[in-house]
Amino acid sequence: MTPSGMDAFDRGGWVPGSSKPELNLMTAAEHGAMDLTLQLDRLMVEIIGDGPVSAADLRASRIDLHHIQHRILRQAAGRAYPDRYRMLGGDVPAPATAPSPSVDQITTGRERGIDGGHDE
Repeated sequence: MTPSGMDAFDRGGWVPGSSKPELNLMTAAEHGAMDLTLQLDRLMVEIIGDGPVSAADLRASRIDLHHIQHRILRQAAGRAYPDRYRMLGGDVPAPATAPSPSVDQITTGRERGIDGGHDE
């Protein structure tokens, strides 16, 4: 709940007690891949066991799984906001560049009152 007493779905028109709207933000393959990461985590718990450094090993394994999950979720973000996020396998947009200043616009440090600490 937000301080105003409304949750995020209330502001979007969802009424508590009703079914939440179906947004279809992820594909079936993406849901399946996320499910596989959970299954892999459970298997890694079994494989790693409960030895003296198992907590650290499990933490490292979960960091790797988190990176995989992040890549999967990036796909949904790329579809929802194609101008902001790149889809996996998609083109990398060229960065926006500022126009180069003309020679007349370039000032030296001395002209701006910065002498660089050198005495003459």
